[in-house]
Amino acid sequence: MGLIAYGDHEYVLPLNGGSQQMPRVLETLILSKTEGDNPVAQVLAKNYDQFGNSSCLLVVTASTDTEWMSVLRELRFRSLNIAVVLVDPQGFGGKESLDAVTMELVSAGIPAYVVRRGDAFARVLSQPIIRSGLPIFAQFGKPEQVLGSQTHGDLSPEVATASGNTC
Repeated sequence: MGLIAYGDHEYVLPLNGGSQQMPRVLETLILSKTEGDNPVAQVLAKNYDQFGNSSCLLVVTASTDTEWMSVLRELRFRSLNIAVVLVDPQGFGGKESLDAVTMELVSAGIPAYVVRRGDAFARVLSQPIIRSGLPIFAQFGKPEQVLGSQTHGDLSPEVATASGNTC
């Protein structure tokens, strides 16, 4: 387990399997502040080499910018299992919507979870956002299931069916 957090300071705890790592991570999270202006894309790109192949990456952010999706796609290509927890800024006084980010994550087959003010974490983290739950898809009814063998040969079955790797 490791931690990379940017807020009032840059916090980097390299991957470590020791029993003392979890208390270090929790202490760092308690002491850190959610201040700062480092874009998620910049943080992921700067720390790209920290993520080993076949690792698990959990991104927690309130970013409504979609620029960081390209870095996540590259990391996923390296066989990383990725999940994203989005903190809804509108529930905490922000004005921007997570719709575009959520749409990109779901379209890329990356499990996404949206936390809103007052949500029970256990419930939220047990239910990833799915295409039919997004407003743009909900208006068109139930989406068709497309099997990998029905594609035109340009996508592998894993991409066509958006495999659900989770951490």
